Amino acid sequence: YLNSVNMADGKNGLVIGLSLVWTFFLTVLGPPGQVIVMLPLMLMLCVLLIFNLSGQIFLGDGGSYGLAAFFALISIYSYNMSDGLVMADTLVLLFLVPGLDMVRLFVDRLRSGRSPLGGDRDHAHHHLLNLFGWPRGLLVYLIAVSVPPSIALIWPLVTPYLIVVFAMIYGIFIVSARRVIRSSEKQQSA
Repeated sequence: YLNSVNMADGKNGLVIGLSLVWTFFLTVLGPPGQVIVMLPLMLMLCVLLIFNLSGQIFLGDGGSYGLAAFFALISIYSYNMSDGLVMADTLVLLFLVPGLDMVRLFVDRLRSGRSPLGGDRDHAHHHLLNLFGWPRGLLVYLIAVSVPPSIALIWPLVTPYLIVVFAMIYGIFIVSARRVIRSSEKQQSA
C-alpha cells in the first residue's frame, strides 16, 4: 500500500486529492471519536491541495509515504474499532485504483526484464494526463476512486462484486489508453 501511494505521487494534486477522498470515507465509516483527527486533517489537506496544484509545495517521498502510513494505520484502527461497520472489502475498494496500478506496473516491469521499482510513464495518472490533460485527469482519477466506495456505502452487500467490476473497468481503461497512445504515436511517425 505504501508503494502504491508513492507511485501515484506523479502529478500535482493526486496524492493529496486521494488523501481527501480517503479522509472523507474513513470519517464517515470510522468510529465517532475518529472525527477529532480526521476533520483537522481534511482542512490541512485542502490548504495543501491549493498550494500543490499551483506548484508551490510538493509532498516528495516523505510526504507521500507519511500520508500512506497514516491512512494504513487509521484504516486498521477503523476496522478494529468500528464494531463491524468497516469491512475489509470496503477498505480494499477504497484503495483499489492505486493498488491495482502498482500491481500492474510491477508485473509489467518484471515481464519486460526491468526493475519493478523503476520509473516509467505507464501509470494510470500518465494515461489520464495524455487523454484529458491535467487537472481534468485528476478529476477523473478522483471520481474513479470515489465512486466504488460511494456505491458500497449505499449497498454494502455488493462490495465484493464492485471490486471485480471496477478492477475490470480499470483493466479496460489501461488497455484502451495504451491503444490510443500507440495509435497517436503511429500517426505522428507517419
